[in-house]
Amino acid sequence: MALIQITGTLVQDVEVRTLPQGVDSTPMPVLVAIFDSDGPGQLPVKAELVYPPNLRPQAQQYAKTLKRGMRVSVTAPIHQIRTTLGHCQAIQPLREAAPDQSQLQLLEAVHG
Repeated sequence: MALIQITGTLVQDVEVRTLPQGVDSTPMPVLVAIFDSDGPGQLPVKAELVYPPNLRPQAQQYAKTLKRGMRVSVTAPIHQIRTTLGHCQAIQPLREAAPDQSQLQLLEAVHG
């Protein structure tokens, strides 16, 4: 499994939220960290670390140690990267077909 590691600075204290997980949307404790990534643009990143329900107290204890301004490193499976574009100026339909994935040139991303 390919992993990505992103480093940066927390913009707020880390917190534990209850979020639905999996195909059955089981409510699970999730440690949520929002940080400005190192590198060009210091892009904001939201990282989620899912805990088993019985480990909520440990998740909450760990969250208390991760405070705003602290430097962090996050490692995650690269196939789990999600991109959110906030405050878009336009979303428009396209008439052309999607590009053939086999024809696209793959580039390795280097971050931070």
